[in-house]
Amino acid sequence: MNTETKGLVETYLAWLRERSSEREIEGGWHELTLPFLDRHNDHLLVYVRRGHDGLLITDEGRTIGDLKRVGCDLKASPKRRAIAEGILRGLGLDPDLLDQGEIKTAAVDGEFPGRLHRMLMSMLAIDGLAHGVRRGPTRDSRGSGSVS
Repeated sequence: MNTETKGLVETYLAWLRERSSEREIEGGWHELTLPFLDRHNDHLLVYVRRGHDGLLITDEGRTIGDLKRVGCDLKASPKRRAIAEGILRGLGLDPDLLDQGEIKTAAVDGEFPGRLHRMLMSMLAIDGLAHGVRRGPTRDSRGSGSVS
């Protein structure tokens, strides 16, 4: 490794540490804010809690819920659902999570870094399924039934 590239991993890890945060919230949960951006340019959030069998990591339904809000219902689109299932399978996560509406995993015995990484990758990849969604008529925010 030449001197220009030596220490790149340490530089990346310092960047990651500086831009990540953790705060304790109710019920023993910890909210992790990470510097990876979704399609809205928002940082990814995950929630972690110690359970009987290790750590539970979840997005609390944010990723799949946001897809629904923009008209990308994975239950109504077999093609997008198959893609989402493939993403989860490829990252070692359960594709049945799509029916539960949240992306989650468990980590035991030092698995947390790898499990968190796969969670984040799946969140970003599934978030990307919203690209190309055609938006049809929607009900206005007052719920009057008129379409815009």
